[in-house]
Amino acid sequence: MKMGEIEQAKNGTVFLDEIEELSLPAQAKLLRVLQQHAVMRVGGSQEIPTDVRFITATNRNLEHDIQEGSFHEDLYYRLRVVQIVVPPLRKRMKDLPLLIDHFLKKLGKELHLDTVPVMTEKGMQLLLSAP
Repeated sequence: MKMGEIEQAKNGTVFLDEIEELSLPAQAKLLRVLQQHAVMRVGGSQEIPTDVRFITATNRNLEHDIQEGSFHEDLYYRLRVVQIVVPPLRKRMKDLPLLIDHFLKKLGKELHLDTVPVMTEKGMQLLLSAP
């Protein structure tokens, strides 16, 4: 049988983006993995021990989703060991020049350019003044 993603991540990390999109049955399976530190392959009959770290991300208020019944409360508290809140970019515009510089350097490397592309001062001001 083929290894699943959690089994393949043995002693590593699994990143689950938009955790709120998991169906309730999938949430229950993930909760079981977190509680038992084991997985079972599809069609398998024995549990396989796992040592995996999970990092999850969401842009939703999961406490509200718990109240609505669309997210398991137990899973929420198992996942919420360390919470990092990253404000949207529109609330931290001072980060924009750093991000633009980073991505221009990355683009220059990917395109094998001899010189790094730069943002003009006027272009930066336009971006910073955008609504």
